Amino acid sequence: MNRTLLLAIAIAAIPAHAQQMYKCDQGGTVTFSEFPCGKNAKKIDVKPVAGETAPAPLAAVAPAPHGGRSQALLDEMTRQRRIREIEYEIRNAENDMDAELEGLRRKKGNANNNLAGATWLTSISQEMQAVTAKWRGKIDQLNSQLAALRQQ
Repeated sequence: MNRTLLLAIAIAAIPAHAQQMYKCDQGGTVTFSEFPCGKNAKKIDVKPVAGETAPAPLAAVAPAPHGGRSQALLDEMTRQRRIREIEYEIRNAENDMDAELEGLRRKKGNANNNLAGATWLTSISQEMQAVTAKWRGKIDQLNSQLAALRQQ
């Protein structure tokens, strides 16, 4: 009875929530993010050290003497952040395209040296062209958005 009661109290004292994070290994560099950063992202749970933490107090915002100047700075920071986001999306799209093409290349190695194998190789090559066209369209669209932001 006492053991069961102690076990129940111990379980109730453990915080029930944990924050999800993703661990990514891109080119030998390990990064952590709240969002998946590609197909090789590993989901990890981050638990708080001890119970609930109080949110940090909000800083008092002093009125800006030059409203236009601070707005221009804010706009520039927003533009720079969007540029970084698009560059990140381009890298992810290129990595996804490379992964898809690599899978198709591995399939090519399984083809037999006969008519059926040749037909299969042709279909895989056509599929590779379609994959490349699909991802190139997305990457070109992102590159045009990036160029427009950089010209501003």
